[in-house]
Amino acid sequence: WARLEDGPHAYNLVRLLVSPVGNSGRLYDNLWDAHPPFQIDGNFGFTSGVAEVLLQSHDDVIKLLPALPEQWNTGHAYGLCARGGFTVDQDWSGGQLVSASVYSKNGNVCTVSCQGETVSFPTEKGKTYIISSDLEVTDADALRNVARDRSVYASTDAMSDDSARSSRYAVDGSDATAWNDSHSASGSAYIEIDLNQGKKVQRKDNDTYTLCRWDISLAGISGDQKDNARALKLSFSRDHGKTYDSSVTVNGNSKNIVSGVLDNIEANYVRVEVSEPAQYGGGKTQINEIALWGISDEPEPTRSPYETVEAESFDRQSGIQTEQLENGGMDVGYIQNGDYIAFKRMDFGAGAEEFSVQAGSASDGGTITLRLDSPTGKKIGSCAVSGTDGWTDFKQFTCEVSGAAGVHTLYLVFEGGDGFLMNADSFTFKAGKSTGDLNDDGNTDAQDAVLMLNHLLTKKALTAEQAARADLNGDGKITAADLSLLKGMI
Repeated sequence: WARLEDGPHAYNLVRLLVSPVGNSGRLYDNLWDAHPPFQIDGNFGFTSGVAEVLLQSHDDVIKLLPALPEQWNTGHAYGLCARGGFTVDQDWSGGQLVSASVYSKNGNVCTVSCQGETVSFPTEKGKTYIISSDLEVTDADALRNVARDRSVYASTDAMSDDSARSSRYAVDGSDATAWNDSHSASGSAYIEIDLNQGKKVQRKDNDTYTLCRWDISLAGISGDQKDNARALKLSFSRDHGKTYDSSVTVNGNSKNIVSGVLDNIEANYVRVEVSEPAQYGGGKTQINEIALWGISDEPEPTRSPYETVEAESFDRQSGIQTEQLENGGMDVGYIQNGDYIAFKRMDFGAGAEEFSVQAGSASDGGTITLRLDSPTGKKIGSCAVSGTDGWTDFKQFTCEVSGAAGVHTLYLVFEGGDGFLMNADSFTFKAGKSTGDLNDDGNTDAQDAVLMLNHLLTKKALTAEQAARADLNGDGKITAADLSLLKGMI
């Protein structure tokens, strides 16, 4: 019935399948399907049916909410898989799509349909795309955290800026710091963020920002869940905090990190309210980090891999946890086979030749595979990490790398046997010398000289990676001096 897009009938069958046999239902006390004596197809079919109520992907089209019953008029579903190599998250309210995100595993063309409207768009492998309620598509990589380092005000923040409780720590870009306060019995604790401070982002004519997504870290990735706020409310203002006319609520929370998508909400002030404090801890309120994602009209700054990069400063992760160290710092731990951490916009320049990591292991260790732009992207190196005298007994491990030039998202993919593999504290790269191999065919020859000459004559510009390999004198520019050096290498 879900395949026929008959939401009411599908809902009736869901009710039947989750009702006990003693109440004219089809469910035994052990949660097996009651089709005497037992029918496993009922259990498996139930989960498939619920998934198809929310998403279908037949005939190369991803249908969002194709058979949504009115009883489920508000909710969200994350991690649904669609044909073509896509993973879909979606939020809806009042029976209507609020926003969805599509992660492309293979780089295929994506066609999405919802409530009679259809949109098709090309995708790149490893990228995420945000889809609004009217099916406008935004590349998630174009989004910037517009809350970072903005002016903030907390309802009961009487602490100085250097206090460990200061509200500024909720927008400093670090999960290692936090705003802490006590929940007042007479009202909710809250933080207001002034989005008009800091770097420019895309705005509307009324000086508001277009927001697409939000993330809030409460106790951090590895914090104690009992310290997490039970209920949160995000409110958005278009008149600099005078009135708030739209909001998002989270009730019954037990997660360390909560997030959601926004339907291109316009705002210049955002209030994050803890309407119900932690279940334990005497009304404690803690927010480690608030991120609000908007569309930027200027390039995001790059990061240098040739300086020490803290492992916990990742932009994306899968499977890992962060943990506090005795010296006050943090590391990445609880790492198992297949986990990864990723760092956006790492500028390798002309190229790197060596990778070094500070890691520790109370087991046999494992391998860190270095890849570009996705967890299965181009491999540039593989670093073996052996056992040390403990998880936080950090030693330096190194390996050679090749093929990294220009700006990329760097993935550290952890591989090994069963159980926990290692903890990682920090890493860095060593820059290599440019070879002049502009076309990356393994040779420095006349073809490379022609590419550089055409660039200098403005006939055909070099790509970012080619330009990095062409800067032979390391002055950050491609000039006749580089061409002269290249001719001397041929």
